[in-house]
Amino acid sequence: MSRWLPVAMALGSLVLMGTGSAYAQGAESVRAEIPFDFKVGEATLPAGEYRLRYDPSEAQGVLTVRSADGRHQAFVLTEAVDAGNGTPNANKLVFEREGTSYVLSEVFTDDSSVGLEVLGRIPLTER
Repeated sequence: MSRWLPVAMALGSLVLMGTGSAYAQGAESVRAEIPFDFKVGEATLPAGEYRLRYDPSEAQGVLTVRSADGRHQAFVLTEAVDAGNGTPNANKLVFEREGTSYVLSEVFTDDSSVGLEVLGRIPLTER
């Protein structure tokens, strides 16, 4: 798995180029154009534009991943993870390679050295 880490980090950086984040009373959100199908928990989502939102005042530890058109979404449990470099990150999604699939494993937002690590699964809701 460690040999895929550089590939996953590079893909995560490419995915988030040109994205923005918003903060409102503890809520964090990232918009990203993801150019490949990927897994979030048990859900497999198609390539496209997504909004990832974390609001601890609504649901502690739950990350929502929703497509821009609202047709695809997933919810996953998370916990805080340190970036390890002690300095704030830019927006970044980290994917791990699992067989032939990419799996979302971490989310970092602007100006924070702490991000979210994907832990568990909440059943997929798809429209």
